[in-house]
This record gives sequence, C-alpha cells and structure tokens, in this order.
Amino acid sequence: MMFKRLVFAITAPFLMAATGCPNAFVESAQKTTDDALLYSAEQHANANDWTSAISDINAMSTSGKAKRETKAALASYYAGRCGLNLLNFAQTIKDNMPAQTLWPVSLSAQAGATASRLTDCISAEQTLVSIDSVATNRTADENIELVFIEIAKMGAALAQSNADANHDGVIDGGFNACSSTDISDAAVQELGSGLILAVNALQASGSSFGSGISSSVGSMCTTIEALPGMAGFCSHTAASDFTGNLLLGLRALIKSSEVGFNICGGTVGSSGACTCP
Repeated sequence: MMFKRLVFAITAPFLMAATGCPNAFVESAQKTTDDALLYSAEQHANANDWTSAISDINAMSTSGKAKRETKAALASYYAGRCGLNLLNFAQTIKDNMPAQTLWPVSLSAQAGATASRLTDCISAEQTLVSIDSVATNRTADENIELVFIEIAKMGAALAQSNADANHDGVIDGGFNACSSTDISDAAVQELGSGLILAVNALQASGSSFGSGISSSVGSMCTTIEALPGMAGFCSHTAASDFTGNLLLGLRALIKSSEVGFNICGGTVGSSGACTCP
C-alpha cells in the first residue's frame, strides 16, 4: 500500500479530485481556469513533458498556486525534470543499500545530471517545503516525496561536479572532496541540507522505508556533533547554514564512510585523512 501511495505522490498528486470531469476542459473554451490548467499540467506530466506542466502551474492564479495539492503537483513536476524516476530510484536503493552508503547510491541514480537538473531538484524541494517547513505538519506522502527529491538533489549535486567528470555514476579516482575546484561550496551545501531534510522527512513519515538511512545518519550526527566546531550540525536544513567548520565537516563526510565514499578509509574525524583542513 505504501509503495502505491509513493507512486501516486510523484506521478499523479491529487489532480483528478481537483479537476472533476476532464472532458469538460477539452470540449469547452474554459481552458485558462485553475482547474483546467491543473488538468492540462497532469496531461503534460503523463507524457513526461515537465516544462509544459510547470508552465501550466505557473499560469494559475495566485490563490490556485497556493493550494496544497497544487504545490505537491508542481514539486513532482520539478522533480521529474531534475531526473527523479520513482520506480528507478526505489529499485536502485533496494539493490544497493545497505551495501553502499547514501551518497554513492544517490550519485549512481543521477549519473550525468547537469547543473540545470540540480536547479530543478532545488526548486522541487523548495516547492514542497513551502507546504510546511515543519516535517511533522506534512503528510506521510508529502514527506516520502521529499525524501526522494532530496536523494535526487544530492545525486545531482555530486554528478554535476568533478566528483564524476566522466558521468558514469561512480566517484572518480583522484577526486579531492576538500577542494572547491573539484566540488563547489554551493554543491556541498546542497548535500548538507538534502541529508538533514531527507532524514527529518523519513522520521516524520512514520514509514519503515529508509530506516537504515535514518539509523546511519543518526549515528553520524552523534559522531560529527562531538567534534570541535560541529555542535548543532544536524539541526540545519538550509543550504546556506553550512558555512565555516560545518562546510568543512560536510566535505569530510564525502570522504568518510558514514554516508560518503570512504575515500579516507574511516569515519569522519577518525584520522587526519578523514578531515578537511
């Protein structure tokens, strides 16, 4: 049942209840009402024409765009354009976790993602979080949708950097997670917000899906927040919050074994090799 709800949350969020009889929009001249635009957006989304679907939503009235179901729909359309395919992502997670940690799995799911796809993932996140910034005030479906959006966003942040310059979905040899040339501060910050938002949404959803992710990140939070200058690391959900030592902590996590690529052969802070100066 939960899996069916997840598919519904990404691919057809709440639309038919809002639109009523679809033929009425096709056969009448009333094609610019909010209901008609919402229905049109769904038809474009069914054809994976995410840009037209987004355009339809943006043409709605201010009050129409402010509705909860409209925001959930728009978030799913941005997510589609950022490369999120729910069935493929769910299968990738099932096939690779817990044998692999979160960020390698995210990268493999978003191999070849560009900077524009990362921008769309961020738009999907912002749209869904605008329903309510407090995870416990969102529905289970909204929270699970956000989890997948964050996985897609983190994968795109890695894929469009020099972490995977050959676009094969695997971290490149010689990649230096401490270097802003290899991965920008902005991309690393999106990894941080994506990680914490995903875990908060998972916990609020009440679903057993991704319980391993929550557990591993919970242990990581205990470890990293005990390090000098890292207090409150896991309380931040905005990318812009990760500056100074917190940003260096994220770069260290890319190198480490908790959620990253185990480049340094240990947990964050376990050795000099697992830190960023």
